[in-house]
Amino acid sequence: RVAAKDWSHLLQLRSKELAVGGKMVIVNFCVDAQGYYLGKTDKPVCMYDTFDKHWRAMRDEGKITQEEYAGGTLLNYYRNDQEMKHPFQEGEAVHASGLRLVSCESKITRCPYNEEYRRAVAAGEPVDDRAAAKGIIGTMRTWSNSSFLTALSGSRPAAERQALVDELYQRYEDEIAQDPASHHMDYAHHYILVEKVAA
Repeated sequence: RVAAKDWSHLLQLRSKELAVGGKMVIVNFCVDAQGYYLGKTDKPVCMYDTFDKHWRAMRDEGKITQEEYAGGTLLNYYRNDQEMKHPFQEGEAVHASGLRLVSCESKITRCPYNEEYRRAVAAGEPVDDRAAAKGIIGTMRTWSNSSFLTALSGSRPAAERQALVDELYQRYEDEIAQDPASHHMDYAHHYILVEKVAA
């Protein structure tokens, strides 16, 4: 697998940079033991499923083509514990380079926009569903916008491509505004401590 080779290669490069006795912390997206990952945790709505629902609807309505729909696939791969730890096993190139896994744990970092909304509701404070939706969709858009924009055909004028992507995010925002407590971008990370020993 390409992702496994890339992970091993990255670790080998870091091993070359570390002196014996040196330590390094790596924080990386993951799939945790509960199967949680970025945008999919114990809350009822999965971010990736919702992106797909709205992007697919735009295809079904004839606003984008099948090719453009497929091009909008978000190519993220999150390692589970076993995949993360594999390069550190004896017999692997990372292990042979002297890099050792000292500790690893996975943690969920809650979406601050969703958390603030839930806190306010629980405290009986007034809430603005639209403002919450704008915050949640804004944090999602920071990293995903280019994936959808580049999925659209270059034969479309730039303004049309931008308008289609704006429409996607507006559809998603409108859905969030109906129930901000269910929508989020919670994070799942591995927190990894490694140490270089004599190879």
